[in-house]
Amino acid sequence: MIAAPNFAAKEGQEMRSRALIAVVTAMLIAGLVGHLEAASFSFTASDVKTVMSAAGAPLSDATYQWGLWAVRAMPVVGGSGLYTIDSGATTQIGWGVSAPNGIFGAAPYTASNHVWFWDASGSEAGSTASNPLYMIMDQPEGAFESYTFDGDGAFVDSCPGTCLSSGYDDGFGGTNYVTAVGNSSLFTVNFTLGAGATWAGVWQFVVDGSKYTLGSEETPGVWVANFFGGYGGGGGLLDNMVEGYVASIGPPTTKDQCKNNGWRTFNYPRQFKNQGDCIQFVNTGK
Repeated sequence: MIAAPNFAAKEGQEMRSRALIAVVTAMLIAGLVGHLEAASFSFTASDVKTVMSAAGAPLSDATYQWGLWAVRAMPVVGGSGLYTIDSGATTQIGWGVSAPNGIFGAAPYTASNHVWFWDASGSEAGSTASNPLYMIMDQPEGAFESYTFDGDGAFVDSCPGTCLSSGYDDGFGGTNYVTAVGNSSLFTVNFTLGAGATWAGVWQFVVDGSKYTLGSEETPGVWVANFFGGYGGGGGLLDNMVEGYVASIGPPTTKDQCKNNGWRTFNYPRQFKNQGDCIQFVNTGK
């Protein structure tokens, strides 16, 4: 006699197998999630100017002044993992945030690995009226005028020269009004570290803006060129065309900070050769 198949036993075995798979899957997911870590960094307009000046690229010299209407910032992440940009924020009036950028990208800045902070009123890249302009600059501290446009928004001249009344009016025309961004204006980048990624607080940035002859609020400088960090030229600033400006991070204070490729993230008081060089500095200060 052939025994009838034990469907109940078979069904119970399948249920136990499915339960085991579910438990293992949950454990794997929990393990992966457990390796994710939220991180962020913030900087001010003053920090941007300080870092650039330390890199040999102040926003003014004896002949020219530069105004920044965009900053693209990203963390410098080490280890074997990646990171994901989550969001960004700024306290600066008139500026927008794209997180991730999703538009411009030139290595090492891709469309997905950095946050783009930009003057939402427009920029002076192209003959388009945009008013007012909020720029990061070290002088003048007040406001000044730039391009002049006619009533149709067409470019007329650089100021000083043919200057219409301050401000842009659709029916009349006018002059772009430039206001310096406050030193305390804050910019924040939020991101998540993937499994195997390490971060010691280092971040870097490139800038976009306009170059002018040196001027003042009373006697505005004349527009010279626009520049674009990482993907263009025309009045660009030192180191802005490639990696950009790296915020000084360091010195390391513990041996653990040197481990797991942490030594790679420090750039002050020097770039370390390897983990041992970093640990030596912690031990000796040299």
